[in-house]
Amino acid sequence: MVESMSSVDRGGADRRRQGGRGRRRRPVEYPETLYGQRQSYDGMVRTVADMVDAGARINILVLKSDDLPGILRDWTPSRYKLEVKTLGAKTVLDLTKLDRAEESDIASIRVAIAEMAEHPGHYCAVSDCKSAEFKGVFAAFIARHSPEISRLYLTNEDMKAVLASIESLGYDISIKYGSAKGSERATGAPKWDATITTMPFADFFAELEEDVKAATTVRYEAVPNDSGELGIQSGKARGSIARDCRFSASSNAEVLFKTAIPEALRLPIERDRRIDASAASAGSGAVEPTVIRFGRKIFDDKGKNQHYVKMIAKMPDSSISTYHVNPHIHLSLVDYTDGSSYDIWVLKSDRLAIIPQIRAGGASLRRLVNHILVHMGEGRVEKYEP
Repeated sequence: MVESMSSVDRGGADRRRQGGRGRRRRPVEYPETLYGQRQSYDGMVRTVADMVDAGARINILVLKSDDLPGILRDWTPSRYKLEVKTLGAKTVLDLTKLDRAEESDIASIRVAIAEMAEHPGHYCAVSDCKSAEFKGVFAAFIARHSPEISRLYLTNEDMKAVLASIESLGYDISIKYGSAKGSERATGAPKWDATITTMPFADFFAELEEDVKAATTVRYEAVPNDSGELGIQSGKARGSIARDCRFSASSNAEVLFKTAIPEALRLPIERDRRIDASAASAGSGAVEPTVIRFGRKIFDDKGKNQHYVKMIAKMPDSSISTYHVNPHIHLSLVDYTDGSSYDIWVLKSDRLAIIPQIRAGGASLRRLVNHILVHMGEGRVEKYEP
């Protein structure tokens, strides 16, 4: 297996000799290595780190699938053109989004994907395209393959843990931009809030907790201090973390791949095991509900129940039937992406249960849980206790 040692190792050696991470002109061989040569996951990561050192901004999306390359080869949605290449353990996509008449291209991008060795069934997709194209073209394309290819979701606590893991290396971390979503306290109506700010990350998340908002994207800057031994991870790190497990790196990508992304997967993987087990129990004689315990007693005020029902009803590609609103919420929801169906009950003033019906899928249930946490307030996924 060829790891393109000529460009990857030489870049790392140059970096160490310079003792820092200066911005240089982006050499042509780096993207050609990423998209044109055989590599393992580790080889892909080294190339990405060198590209960022040379001035590129890299977009990253973590995905879950039993066989992502095979699924991509099996079917291409309408309004897309796709070429798939296998280069060692890496899969490279040449992806084009077409206009509705398929007479001209809207955008063409290249994406490299490799399975993460320490997390089987989880893949890192990377690209040096524009962030808007990565989200609007690639992420939208992947969404068409649900549930065979599914997304992972981070909570506020997950994002805090990711940034804390970077801090532990010996960095002072500030949030340069943060966006969040929540609801009006008085009415329970949805509210979007975006702020551009500079503050320590702990203060940023403390404000979100006070305002009952869920972080959707944070852009961070990590500056080395004297508290840790950073080694090859020295130098300022800049990047972003999004709730749907999207990342970007514009400086010091090694911190992101070696520390932030592994930590970002740790808590969601534990949570997803419980969610997947709940979905798999659908239609069985021993159904396992998914319980969300909120950080506050959101159902104490019965007058807000109708607003919460409206929020749940806003989940894309779904419909609800309402059985009760007062004195408690009881409704059913159908997810049209894969036909999953659920009953949703309010158990207590701070708890809600999602009960899978005859059919349910893990990807669908994860999407529903994330939708509820974003629109109704952060909470923890727990095992149902009668």
